Amino acid sequence: MGKENKILWLLVAVLIFSWMSWSNTKKLQQQVHNLQQELNSVRSQVASEVSSVRGIVQGVRDDARWWIPGQVDFLDVSEGEATIEVNWQMREYQKGSEVTLNYKKPGEDQYISVDAVEKADGYFSATIYAEVSPKPQWHISSTSRSGQTNQSISNVAVEEVAREIKEKYANPNINYYVVVKKDDVIRSSDKQIIYLEHLGAMLYSRLDTHIHYNMTGGTVSIDVFEVRTPDSGAHVEELTLVSKRVDGTIVEELVVEREDTRDLYHIPYRITVEPEQDFDYWYLNARYSNGTEAKKEIPKL
Repeated sequence: MGKENKILWLLVAVLIFSWMSWSNTKKLQQQVHNLQQELNSVRSQVASEVSSVRGIVQGVRDDARWWIPGQVDFLDVSEGEATIEVNWQMREYQKGSEVTLNYKKPGEDQYISVDAVEKADGYFSATIYAEVSPKPQWHISSTSRSGQTNQSISNVAVEEVAREIKEKYANPNINYYVVVKKDDVIRSSDKQIIYLEHLGAMLYSRLDTHIHYNMTGGTVSIDVFEVRTPDSGAHVEELTLVSKRVDGTIVEELVVEREDTRDLYHIPYRITVEPEQDFDYWYLNARYSNGTEAKKEIPKL
């Protein structure tokens, strides 16, 4: 009996110790939770104060700015040239001051000075001209299916994104700044940029393309959606799929058929092919109603 009592008391001691440890752990967890809540609260307050300070600083900057860039209107965009009206407001304009807009055409180093016109008290504009080569906007995406697994083609996607980024930043833009001269005092504004990469949307309908590679069946399905707007100019008259060799020989040229639709602004095209293996590359060729042709290379797997 004496031995059994010792074991029983030992078990009771272990249980008591375990309960105390568990209780201390719960208290510690609660303390950690409370500290996390206090830390999150402090972070939220700091973020709110930083945002408020930034807003005040930006407001001070805007109030201190003696000129405010305004709307940029493309009055006319044709193949080769764009007529652009630049507007701005001057808060500290003195009557009789000479106001000019200085701009640099795409691809040139020298700035051209143009006299500004006062449209209202403190509101000015200037008309500038620039040579442009707008292209249709054409986006492409790809997926593949192997057995029952549908996965995106990462290397194709990366190459396409890199190509679009390269085209975007290769497209030249217009830099300009405003100069105000009164007697011997000359004031120059900070430089602004007029982005030209979206001019194609004013002249052409947009093309959105999705390519589906069926790795099991060996087929490629291509869906093209032509997106038109009431303001878009030329539209697609013919869409073809061309496969070529590196020496320029055309292996095959197929017409991508337009599907029936009543939608005037979203025109679907679709083609499914079993690609020939004796070509080096292929591309979609869109012929627009104004005679312009646009090409989009398709990754060959």
